[in-house]
Amino acid sequence: MNWETYYDRFYDWEESTRLRHLSALTDFGPSSEVCELAVDFPERKHADCLIRKALAAKVSFTFEEVSELNGIVDGSLMFPLMRSVRSISPEELDELSHLLTEEELRMLAEKHGVRLD
Repeated sequence: MNWETYYDRFYDWEESTRLRHLSALTDFGPSSEVCELAVDFPERKHADCLIRKALAAKVSFTFEEVSELNGIVDGSLMFPLMRSVRSISPEELDELSHLLTEEELRMLAEKHGVRLD
């Protein structure tokens, strides 16, 4: 199933239909739409599944979307989500640094040219 169909019909479907079609997704749309649907899944494990699939498909999220997903998805997804962000300022990295290990923080800082103090 393609993303456009999934996204357009998501709110018309029962939860079981959403989940069945989630496993059949062949592509993904904009990160804003992926984030919107992840937030609207009633169970964390389903939001996690959607985000994992999107990350595997190389969807890049914005820092704001990653912030919105904090607490919605499992904490183990925060580093992969942060790695998908194209640009992170020092302030943004600091804002979510408590969710990362020292090694993850160092890797992100290096990737984005952010100096750690």
